[in-house]
Amino acid sequence: FRNSYPVLLDLAFIVAGMFIAIYQRFDFFPVRAYTVVIFVYTAIWLITLALSGSYNKNEKLSLVKPLNGILIGFFVNSSFTYFFNDYAFSRAVVLRTVIYAYLFIAGWRILAKILKYSKSKGIFTTSNTLIVGKNIETENFISKLKTRIDVEYEFVGYINPGNEIKTGYIGNLNNIRDIVISNRVKNIIFAKNELTNIQILDLMWDLKNSNISFKILSGESDIILGKSTLDKIDDIYLMKIEYNISKKFNIFVKRLFDILFGVGNMLSVYPLIMILQAAGLLKGGKKKFYNKVRFIPRVITGKYSFVGRATWDTPQQGVNYLGKSGLTGLVQINNHKNLSADEIEYFNFYYAKNQSLALDIEILLKTISLFLFRKNVTKI
Repeated sequence: FRNSYPVLLDLAFIVAGMFIAIYQRFDFFPVRAYTVVIFVYTAIWLITLALSGSYNKNEKLSLVKPLNGILIGFFVNSSFTYFFNDYAFSRAVVLRTVIYAYLFIAGWRILAKILKYSKSKGIFTTSNTLIVGKNIETENFISKLKTRIDVEYEFVGYINPGNEIKTGYIGNLNNIRDIVISNRVKNIIFAKNELTNIQILDLMWDLKNSNISFKILSGESDIILGKSTLDKIDDIYLMKIEYNISKKFNIFVKRLFDILFGVGNMLSVYPLIMILQAAGLLKGGKKKFYNKVRFIPRVITGKYSFVGRATWDTPQQGVNYLGKSGLTGLVQINNHKNLSADEIEYFNFYYAKNQSLALDIEILLKTISLFLFRKNVTKI
């Protein structure tokens, strides 16, 4: 519906404009007699609106594109009044429809722009907001919020970044989920340097189904997680934190790929590898390839993913932001380089931020290449 609503609204308003024009011309609604005519004229206007670019991704709220589309449709439909008597309206009806249709179409777009601007500035609505951690910057941020009426953030309280319950905080990381639900929180802002990047991403993963916008408070416009959408309140930046692996669409596509690719391999590669292993024909890298293939049933059941964090990568802090353990991954295919802890963390962050089906396929292809053509494949 999100992508089709402009077409549906325009359709409704074109038909409404046409009915008003018909009534003004004939003082009644000859709907039965003009059913086909109404359909033809409406279809032409929708086509010319589409051809004019009114439904392009970045032009859905444009006022100029619909005007061009309506006018082009007017000239096309006007020709019917001269050359196709069976589909001819009164020229007055066509002209009035143009006027009413554009007023309606432009009107809802103007209203949508006003609502969009109001939402971005928090004029009509505010979103309950938690701040994780407390320092001078967060207190400065709260004081600035109190003097502004054009922001969306409604401060609920501070969350202690530790596990203790302290005065001045309404909760801690252990009960933040309950606080989010009970207060209908829509924004969580992280105080700078209060949590590690891994802790931030772990919390985001735990709350991935809560429809929350995560941001970090900073006087700078860039951190290790990468550049993203920025809100600015006076001299304070709020940077939206996003990483692909937690997006619902990416999770769905990744899981669908695991199932389809897994079933395909179970019907083709898996039996062949089992036979070769039983015959003792797998050696070196090919034998290690067998050790991965035998986990495919667990990928299909959802315990593992084809691409994810290394099963042997067990840092002190959680790695939930990487999702499931994978038969391969960025860390695994680069591990022959004797990666340091910092390099492993870099690959983990890179994958979390940039995960996509294309990246997963690229990693799988590189994994197969390593198994088949490298003799020194060790831990992967």
